[in-house]
Order: sequence, then structure tokens, then C-alpha cells
Amino acid sequence: MRLVTQKNMVSPLDEGAVRTTVETVDAVLLTLMQGLARVIPDFRGLSTVDYVAEGFDIPKTLMAENLSVCLAYVVGTFVVGYFFFRTREVAK
Repeated sequence: MRLVTQKNMVSPLDEGAVRTTVETVDAVLLTLMQGLARVIPDFRGLSTVDYVAEGFDIPKTLMAENLSVCLAYVVGTFVVGYFFFRTREVAK
């Protein structure tokens, strides 16, 4: 709303129905984005920088755990993509 009206970020919004609508839409979009962030795995947790800094001594169990998380994410993405494209009408 501030981009459209060209107001700066620190100026308060005018009271009224428009402000309530904008805040409601903002809250809904924030909830959707937080839900999407929970679906995507935290790849920062898969970091092995500390092990590599000590000479490539990465435990096999950690590698297996990291690979299984990545594989599960990739397989899930492919399954969702398959069904997404399967339901689309493709021109012949």
C-alpha cells in the first residue's frame, strides 16, 4: 500500500477499512509464507564445515543422515511435480 501511495515506511497508515484490509491480507500472506518455510528443509543444518576444517573426517552416519534428508526432499518434490504436470492439459 505504501508503494502505491508513495509513502515512506515510517509514516503511520491512515485509520479505516483500507488499513484493516491491508493488515488482514498481510497477516494471511505471512501465515502462508511461514507454512511454506516449514515445508522446505533447513539445509543449513546439513553443514559439515566443522568436519572438513579438521581434515575431511565426516562420519558415515552423518553423511547417511544428510543424504536421506536431501533424498526425501527431492523425491517429494518430484512426486508433487509429477502430479502437478499430470493434471495439466498439454496442447497436442
